[in-house]
Amino acid sequence: MKLSTSYLLSTILLPPSFLHAFLEPEEATVVASKSFVSPVVSFQTGVVNEQVNVDGVNFVVFDQDEQQQLVGDDKIVPFAFAIALTSLESTLGARDTIVDYKSGKIQLLTLSTPLFPGGGFENGLLWNVDSTNSIADVDETESPATISEYTSLAITSIKNWLNDHATTLQIRTSELGSIRTAVHSEGDMIQLSMDRLYNNIPVLGSRIMATIKLGNLVNVGLEGWGDINDLDILPTLSAEDANKILAKEMGLTLVVRGPNKCEPELQILTLDTPSTEFGQGYGYTLVWKICPLFENQDVEVMEGLVDVHTGQVYSFVDKVHYLQAKGGVYPISNDKQYPDGIEQPGWPMPYMYVGNEITSTGGNYYTEGTLTASLNGPYVQTVDNCGSSTLSSSDGFDWGTSSGTDCTTPGFGGNGNTHSARTNFYELNKVIEMARSHLPNNSWLKKSLRVNLNINNSCNAWWLNTVNFYRDGGGCRNTGELAGVIVHEWGHGLDDNDVDGRIASPSGEGIADIYAALRMGDSCIGRGFFYNNAKCTGVREIDYMQGSRKPKTMSNNNCNGAVHCLGGVYSEAVWSLYKRKLQSAPYNYDDNTALEIVTRLTFIAAGNVGTWFSGNAPWGGCGSGSGYREYLAADDDNGNLNDGTPHMQAIFDAFNDQEIACNTPARQDSGCAGTPNTAPDVTVTPGDTVANISWQSVPGATKYQVFRTEGVKQCGQGKVILATTTSLKFTDTGLMNGREYYYIVLPKGPNDSCFGPASSCKTVVPSEIPVPTTPSPTRKPSPPTKSPTAQPTKTCGNGFCQIEESLTSCPVDCADQELVILTNSTKGAPGIMFWVTADSRDIDISAFKFYTHEATSNIVQVYTRSGAYSGFEQVETGWELAFNETVQLMGDGYSFTTLTLANKVNIFAGATRSFFIWIAGNANIKYEAGTSEGDLVGSDSFIKFYTGAGITSKFGGSSSNVYKPRRFSGILRYDIVSSVATAPPTVKPITPKPTLAPSKKPTPFPSTKPTPLPSRNPTKQPSKNPVSKSPSAQQTTTRSLLDSKTTTTTTTTTATAKPSILPTTASPSRNPTKSPITSSPTAKPSLSPSAHPTTFSSAQPTRTCGNGIAKYMNHLLPVLKTVPTLYGRCTMLGIVGIMFNLMALRDTVIESFDVYTDDVRPDVIEVYTRSGGYAGHEVDAAGWEIVFSKTVQQMGRTDLTSLSGLGNGSGVTIRAGTIQSFYIFSANYIMYDVGSVDGAAFGSDASLTIFEGSGIASDKFPGTPVADVVFSPRVFKGKIHYDAVTLATPAPSSTSPTNAPSQKPTTKNPTPAPNSANPTMAPSKEPTTNIPTTSISCTDLTSAEACTANNACFWRPLAGSCRARTNSKTSKRLNLVP
Repeated sequence: MKLSTSYLLSTILLPPSFLHAFLEPEEATVVASKSFVSPVVSFQTGVVNEQVNVDGVNFVVFDQDEQQQLVGDDKIVPFAFAIALTSLESTLGARDTIVDYKSGKIQLLTLSTPLFPGGGFENGLLWNVDSTNSIADVDETESPATISEYTSLAITSIKNWLNDHATTLQIRTSELGSIRTAVHSEGDMIQLSMDRLYNNIPVLGSRIMATIKLGNLVNVGLEGWGDINDLDILPTLSAEDANKILAKEMGLTLVVRGPNKCEPELQILTLDTPSTEFGQGYGYTLVWKICPLFENQDVEVMEGLVDVHTGQVYSFVDKVHYLQAKGGVYPISNDKQYPDGIEQPGWPMPYMYVGNEITSTGGNYYTEGTLTASLNGPYVQTVDNCGSSTLSSSDGFDWGTSSGTDCTTPGFGGNGNTHSARTNFYELNKVIEMARSHLPNNSWLKKSLRVNLNINNSCNAWWLNTVNFYRDGGGCRNTGELAGVIVHEWGHGLDDNDVDGRIASPSGEGIADIYAALRMGDSCIGRGFFYNNAKCTGVREIDYMQGSRKPKTMSNNNCNGAVHCLGGVYSEAVWSLYKRKLQSAPYNYDDNTALEIVTRLTFIAAGNVGTWFSGNAPWGGCGSGSGYREYLAADDDNGNLNDGTPHMQAIFDAFNDQEIACNTPARQDSGCAGTPNTAPDVTVTPGDTVANISWQSVPGATKYQVFRTEGVKQCGQGKVILATTTSLKFTDTGLMNGREYYYIVLPKGPNDSCFGPASSCKTVVPSEIPVPTTPSPTRKPSPPTKSPTAQPTKTCGNGFCQIEESLTSCPVDCADQELVILTNSTKGAPGIMFWVTADSRDIDISAFKFYTHEATSNIVQVYTRSGAYSGFEQVETGWELAFNETVQLMGDGYSFTTLTLANKVNIFAGATRSFFIWIAGNANIKYEAGTSEGDLVGSDSFIKFYTGAGITSKFGGSSSNVYKPRRFSGILRYDIVSSVATAPPTVKPITPKPTLAPSKKPTPFPSTKPTPLPSRNPTKQPSKNPVSKSPSAQQTTTRSLLDSKTTTTTTTTTATAKPSILPTTASPSRNPTKSPITSSPTAKPSLSPSAHPTTFSSAQPTRTCGNGIAKYMNHLLPVLKTVPTLYGRCTMLGIVGIMFNLMALRDTVIESFDVYTDDVRPDVIEVYTRSGGYAGHEVDAAGWEIVFSKTVQQMGRTDLTSLSGLGNGSGVTIRAGTIQSFYIFSANYIMYDVGSVDGAAFGSDASLTIFEGSGIASDKFPGTPVADVVFSPRVFKGKIHYDAVTLATPAPSSTSPTNAPSQKPTTKNPTPAPNSANPTMAPSKEPTTNIPTTSISCTDLTSAEACTANNACFWRPLAGSCRARTNSKTSKRLNLVP
């Protein structure tokens, strides 16, 4: 028989990223980030190389003379080895033997060999195995009774077996080292791992493993067990030498006289060799295992392996282990229907006791060490009639999976580790979590629920203060393995413990079915209950369209009092409300929105239902406390049912179909005016056990609800409400890494009953790899840019604390500022220290918000001191107590713990103050590792926040109680109490960094003194500043991190010129300035307009055609730059449309726009244009002309989307001196920035000026004004591609300052200014050059070659057409991106 082969190529497993440990071990620090493993290392236990699967005992002889055996892929096995293996398999009854080609030995044997008495296959042994493995008849009471006795028996038995077969296995049993064991289920399963020693030196990556099940040896394997011969075991280098080598190689600094994290030890390292010969694939070398202490190292145990002879570093890894609890679960049923009827391995065991800790919703826990767990927790206590569940582990808990049903287990975790126990524990905790999010004040949902499993009966389940489930039998499956049945019985408990406090009549079965259906997203209740082929194999189908297609009504139900049948009357109504009524006209809700509406109504309404229906058909819902009435009450938005409710017609229709509605009050949908009709666009990014959810604001939304679910049905099942918030982001914590989670965000209108459409379902998989975060900035940004020429306006109430405002003069804008600093907070300690600096204004610190690891009540203290705390981490001197109260800590789930300071802490402008938050008791503040103590964590225009330290002992202990650097994670709230900084007297403005290269041309904006024409040869450096008799206005720019709005402050010193409406630039532009034709140096361009523009001198113009510049090359003007938020998105805003005006300073053809969109997807974008400004025409289509309408691949927020070919390739012409307005529209949202003054000039070059415009929130041109449709001022963000067609300019204007520079330099004696009240709108006209004429029409030339050959024509590549020149021109673009 030809042998099959399988190969597992050499794999290097990099060290795991940090998850959680009890106070400090978590994500990679500076030291841990240096981790690596050399590619030649094979020491990872369980990783083997080039295995050969020997299928059966027959071999095909390749070359008998050479005594070799061909085993596929040209792998040659020695003939003697093949014969020996054949004999061994025959003797032991082994099959599917795996051979490690590199070691030349057996890698895995699959057996069923009895080692000691047990219930294994053909195990006829009796008790009392002696050292020779002889058998004697003894009393059964002498069998092992303790874990210790089982451990001793297993070790003795496996050693004896290995001695018996050492020759065939090609091992020396003298090399066997320590043996570790794990005994499961009272000896039912025992796992063994045997280390290897060579001359009493441990061999890394080489071991023997074995598994004993019910007394039988079921597998035994050798890993990395090659031959070690003549290895030099006398080290050349000392352990201290190895420490120094390791530090140098890793670029780290050893702590002088610092304690080692482990004792130096000699070890033998298993390596891969390049040999392809059988048995020659492993090599061995002697190394020092060392764990020195480095600077900036915390509790990480960084282990290095250094060759004792050569000094080569083979590995440097963190040896801390991280923890999680998980197990196999049936998602919906055990009916084997893929995927929700198949047991899913590795699902989290939420809210489970692990030692003294409780796991999170993702099964995570923090405590290190060997711990014991069972399938019990604060909310669910499992009592399994098959036995108890228990596991002990120091490396996380995996309860495993198994085949079979009832009392079948994976072979460990105790006899109570059954399918039913795992599935019940998971599903009950999840539905209770879901219910708690809807009914947070229901005390029953916070109590422990007892679950009785595998009761020795069949075909039922029941509730009587406990939930109870039967075994498989009688044509029914094990009811404890059916999630729908589990939730149904739990639903009875909620019905019995709600507001009404009893099971509702005439039947409580219906509401239990509803809870199950909404949680499972399945109308077949308890799918898989019966072993049959019916369409619904559950106990009931509550969707009548899946069965009789007729509703079960009050008059035709034929139930004869049967409670399950009667329950179907109203459960069908609720399911119909969800699946049909709300998803049809006039509502047309999507499935997720409809599901959450009905889920909310049900949890609220059912709590007070006494009798679901009564009286006579067709109005069975008129009684007090009827289901119909309670659903209406839950749906009401204004406390008056008589004027209708938001979804009254849908509720009526659903209940009326079953004859259980009521004809009063009169049915009408009403209320919820202004409720959002746009779904939020949601982004979800993964972190380490977290998901970061963010979304765009939706018009009309007063708040948002964030929902999460998990499992094989994605968003199509019941969800947990994570948050109800006015924010646009949320971080979900405590998740399982590597597991898919699903999220939606629902916008809410003026009342909780008012639902906008849900976002699409978003999927995220949390990852151990940390997600880079950017400190979220202050909630209230700096004031927007104001035009210096604009008249002063009243600013209090505009949402910004202006420079002239303070807490006293404008509390609405200057109170309750928030600096948000949220990180992936995996670390924690009872205390955190940090310092803050008041940047430009006096401030009062008023509150702190943060997460804690635990949800409990504790005394919390806040201390403060002047200056940075350095040197006072363990000394109370100088610290003042600012807060000392008992606080309810909220844990790491849904809410911040908030400390509001009754006596606010004042910080003068420019001063620094430290804070120390301490929890007195067994609880920890969550924070994150920093890079360096004192690093800036986050800032805004008023405050700076710095990296600090974690503290585990208040004002005492040793340096080991101080963990540095640590970053506070949370929110700092403060008030701005001064309008001008009191100390220091002045604050340096923030100026933009200079660009990398000097300017190639003068600025396009007019200066107080005109700039000379550039020459043809540019210099390499920017020109020097001239001496000016009339200094221009100096402007500085600062930015708020939140909205990226720019604040421009103008300081003028006896300037006579009018200030510019455009901000200055504090740096040279990118290209070198061309040499001026005057003898004096070129003045540094000023950005203020000329007070008195000069006329052209009589000097001859320099020839510039062909230099790539449309007379003056377009200045690439950046829009307000954006910064990343915590979730990696830009802070630019967006809506379906953006309108803006362009003014041409010369005849210009707009060729195309490049824009940012909200998402990456194909969608239609339209561009409209009209002559003149758009003001007054935002909603009226009259006068607008469409010049672009195409489906384009939109590139989202990080890459520009090109809209080329406006006007079918002809472009949009704007005559010099005129204004043209544009409207860019897409349902996928066009992104823009917030402006300063509506209609103010925002950017300009020598050809175009762009003005601040408006965002448009409605569909195109609704015709009549609609509330909240036009948002202004808003700034187009992108690029404008255009052709500068002519240099002709209109007559001078007296309405506005100059928007472009003078076109000619001033001589030493400039000509007088023109006699006009104001500067001209455009540069003076320059003499033109004659252009040859031709009798050939340029439009007749169809190729670029023919067109460009005629110097009277030019080729327009975007349009693909030839056009006659009217003057020298070059295609250019106005750049409006950073």
